[in-house]
Amino acid sequence: DFYRIGAKMFFHEPLLGFGSGGFSRNFFRYYKVEKFESYYAAYASAHSVYLKMFTERGILGLLAYLWLILSVLYFGFKQSQNEGKIKKLFLISLSISLIGEMIIYGFVFDPFYLRVFELIFWIFLAFMVSTSKPIIPKIPFTKKKAVTLGIIFFILLGYRLWRVKAEPISDHYEAGFYRWEMPRKGKDRQPYRLTSPRALKVLKIKGEELRFRVCSNKPDVAQNHQVLYVYLNGKLVKQVVLKNKKWQQVVIPTATLKGKKVFMDFRVAGAWVPYKYGRGKSRKELGVIISKIQQN
Repeated sequence: DFYRIGAKMFFHEPLLGFGSGGFSRNFFRYYKVEKFESYYAAYASAHSVYLKMFTERGILGLLAYLWLILSVLYFGFKQSQNEGKIKKLFLISLSISLIGEMIIYGFVFDPFYLRVFELIFWIFLAFMVSTSKPIIPKIPFTKKKAVTLGIIFFILLGYRLWRVKAEPISDHYEAGFYRWEMPRKGKDRQPYRLTSPRALKVLKIKGEELRFRVCSNKPDVAQNHQVLYVYLNGKLVKQVVLKNKKWQQVVIPTATLKGKKVFMDFRVAGAWVPYKYGRGKSRKELGVIISKIQQN
């Protein structure tokens, strides 16, 4: 699914991509959640540095990334031929490590996803540059070249601004929700979703009202209540106080919005983190539990 969605995203924005973090933010514009899966796998990582570069930086960003890696490797191997055995072995070892981590491992994992891998990459790269001392020809920087670079920069900037303004928001766009889950016990086996402290969903209004149920999963909710604020297009339409772990029915009239696309914004006062209550090791900040949204 990641590569299939990544291909759609790339062909949508092939030149400059969606920008930093664009893969995760735009994943659910192209992928509709329908299965009952664990919320621990909710964050959409590209799992490939090339897929990430394609979707977030476009073809220009990927070419720049490959040029950086391959040029350092080229000058490193070239310089190693003129060095002693120890330094030559050192340079070759760094090159092999860089190839293994970024070029080969990059097909199945995004090294920049974890800070430790990113730190290792830049340290290796710094060693390669400092020891290989590549010969870079001096290119005179003339006024004509400065004007040319300025024109290219403003063309790309204008293209980016045009794409941002022209791109409509998908009907399936959402953020701040974890994936669908199904309660394992109890008679009320209704699928639900955990939210972060703030979640956003785009809906096209088809009926007279929106209906969903909400409850709290916070261990100390009886002592420290949670409050769910529901906004439609930035306007507060419902406030729900959660004092226990029982489901509460929420009904929002939408007759005046029928046929329109709205931003449904959930904001939770009283978020909680599972590990602070001895509920596993997860450090995700959670909000409330919301059932499927029905339109009547």
